Amino acid sequence: MGEYPTKQELRTIRDWPLTDPAGIIGYVESVWNHDYGTFILRRKKLELHTGGWSGNEDIIDAIQRHPTFWMYFWQKTERGGHYYFDLR
Repeated sequence: MGEYPTKQELRTIRDWPLTDPAGIIGYVESVWNHDYGTFILRRKKLELHTGGWSGNEDIIDAIQRHPTFWMYFWQKTERGGHYYFDLR
């Protein structure tokens, strides 16, 4: 926690198996910088707040580049680095 995500970690997010959406969430939580941003998972809802940290923004970019995760689960984005996902 607190370290910038490596290129390999970002590649792992982008290339995560399409059949394992729960696994990608756990992986993202493990590389997310909780010192700056916030990771909230409850009742099939995921909130990612980057805290303005560029490493967390790079993780969001990797999630957006995933072939299906963003398309299926993204709910909304709010100005200032706030991302909401519905995992149902």
